[in-house]
Amino acid sequence: MKIGIVLCNLGGPKNLQDVQPFLYRLFTDEEIIPIRLKGIWRKAFAYTISHLRAKKTKKKYAQIGGKSPINENTEKQRIALQNYLSTYIPEHTFEVVTAMRFGIPNALQAFQNLQKFEPDAIVILPLYPHYSHNTTQAAIDIFQRICVQKGYKKTIHTIKTYHTHSLYIQAINERIDTELKKLQNTQNTVLLFSAHGIPVREIAKGDPYQKHIEESVQAIMQARNYDFAHILSYQSRVGPMEWLKPYTHDILHELAQQKVQNVIVIPISFVSDHLETLYEIGVEYAQLAKKLNISHFSFTEGLNDHPLFIKALATLVQEAFF
Repeated sequence: MKIGIVLCNLGGPKNLQDVQPFLYRLFTDEEIIPIRLKGIWRKAFAYTISHLRAKKTKKKYAQIGGKSPINENTEKQRIALQNYLSTYIPEHTFEVVTAMRFGIPNALQAFQNLQKFEPDAIVILPLYPHYSHNTTQAAIDIFQRICVQKGYKKTIHTIKTYHTHSLYIQAINERIDTELKKLQNTQNTVLLFSAHGIPVREIAKGDPYQKHIEESVQAIMQARNYDFAHILSYQSRVGPMEWLKPYTHDILHELAQQKVQNVIVIPISFVSDHLETLYEIGVEYAQLAKKLNISHFSFTEGLNDHPLFIKALATLVQEAFF
């Protein structure tokens, strides 16, 4: 059996010159930026905001290598998953492709790459462990529309969430343990789980994202036997509307007031390092922690191509078929 797997991710600018076009693509998307502007007005808004924000955003990317690492990290995940499936399930043939929502290859290019493989079935596997309509479902819908438009009529499996998958939880805990080993004294340590926020109105409409994040944190800490104090907060707010709280920025202030000495941030909703982890946490929050006199501040590396995470993805594919 020939099985095609589509790893869906957000994508990011491939260099500093691509920052403004990337922001434009981002702000034209009604799911990612849910404001009530349509057609030419949405495009005008995206054009204006992308140009206004480009200079500042370029400076941020310049501090983490001049591009988004999400592209390279997703490619590493693709290769690792391809190798794992080929090694451990040799009786079937697999072709893993990536589909970037705002980057290259996009969903159409991913479909075209799979068509050369002529798969008997396709698995759409978003790299978002926690389901949200604006990310998970949007990625699935985009690829499924292309399948319909191109006349693909064979089996399509969709994987919508794996936020409490045992291997995913284990991989995160290994990342946490790596940071804990760097501490000379683990007393007075807080594990700060920082998730990407979404507008509160999305939760009010029934989006389970917040619930899934909370369930992930609970599963992680339960696996650790609740060995450290922990807090869940949210980051990466965009626009004037109310987003999920508490904000990570505010929690750092509270921890400083409580004289917490060690803070380890776990970017819980991110499986690939990119601007929100390396810059927002690694630069902005690190500078804030230093200003607040928090003795030790660090953050866990994204799962990226962690072997247990790759095994988790492979297991999801297996469970879809076998």
